[in-house]
Amino acid sequence: MSAHPGLDSLSETDRDTLTFGPLWMFSLVAGSDGAVDEREVDELARVVERARPDGGPLLDLVLSDLSHEGSRLLARYAADARGPEEGLRRIAAILELNWPPEVGDSFRDGLLAVGHAVAEASGGFLGLGDRTGRAEREALALAAACLGVRDERGEEDPGAAWPPVGP
Repeated sequence: MSAHPGLDSLSETDRDTLTFGPLWMFSLVAGSDGAVDEREVDELARVVERARPDGGPLLDLVLSDLSHEGSRLLARYAADARGPEEGLRRIAAILELNWPPEVGDSFRDGLLAVGHAVAEASGGFLGLGDRTGRAEREALALAAACLGVRDERGEEDPGAAWPPVGP
């Protein structure tokens, strides 16, 4: 990974872990319904290319690295034995140990925004109706729980950022 302020002090494994965050989010959400749709892949590519600002500067750095070093990082991601849940939990720990809460919260929110964008990419019928299916909503709630999303009282609240999982 290229050198960035704030990432230099991390081990290579921890830098990779942060960089794999959008990929784990994609895997968890896009694969939740049993099939990865081409529109979901295209949406992830768009997110990486435009470095979504709602994830803060740390996520922008990660997305920039994915954009510029994609082939090498994808090979490392493919060789990593961790699954999305384990990876997202490790990201939560890295954020807590290395950055102030507002930076970690911004990064978490940005990763969830990536997941939400991927979930919406293939949903709905002819662009109408709810674009996020039940499986995707459940995956987003699981991702939020793995990332340790908390409400304003500091309690875990994985559903706060996303619509609740309904029937």
